[in-house]
Amino acid sequence: MGIYTASQVFRVHVELTTRCNAACPMCPRTRAGGEPNPNLPLTELTLSDFQTMFPPSLLRRLKQFLFCGNYGDALTARDTLPICEYLRRENPKLRVKLVTNGSGRDAAFWSALAGLVTTVTFSIDGLGEVNQIYRRRTSWERVMDAVRAYLAAGGRAEWDYLVFGTASTKSPRPKRSPNSSALPSSTSSVPSAFWSMVKRSSAFPCSRPKAASLIT
Repeated sequence: MGIYTASQVFRVHVELTTRCNAACPMCPRTRAGGEPNPNLPLTELTLSDFQTMFPPSLLRRLKQFLFCGNYGDALTARDTLPICEYLRRENPKLRVKLVTNGSGRDAAFWSALAGLVTTVTFSIDGLGEVNQIYRRRTSWERVMDAVRAYLAAGGRAEWDYLVFGTASTKSPRPKRSPNSSALPSSTSSVPSAFWSMVKRSSAFPCSRPKAASLIT
């Protein structure tokens, strides 16, 4: 049975860290969103580590880099920006995508990130306090601050969300089309940055609002 060689690899998924500011119930980093998993060391890749793993000669022939954590969120890694700068410098055509809960870092971070990545997927699972039902320990205000700063700097955004079923029945609600019509008709209490992200993302075929797995 053959294995891949370096020359056959064009898309790479890397977890920069096992750290995260959230405590989602289904994440293996914690025990049902509570105590940290004692079997998972808290660590991260530094810029030096990354440069050793991915030298310029390798980066220049890659097509896509994805930072999406199964255990941690890239926004919590110390060297996320320097690593993205390194990728962009060595391969300006590289598609760099990052998936995050968005509840962290300051406006300067998100503004800088907008010029380095192709797309940021914000995992936002409800409006206002509803988002914290699953994205525990996150802050809606900080998420919206991140979205505003990122979009204002010209970043492309993707909205990824969970679809919740009813609590009173085991039969899930029908899935609705993952676009702005699936959101509440009243927008008076919804920050403009949220709707801006939806409208902007719909303009890019590769960056559309989409529904993730069904939670009942």
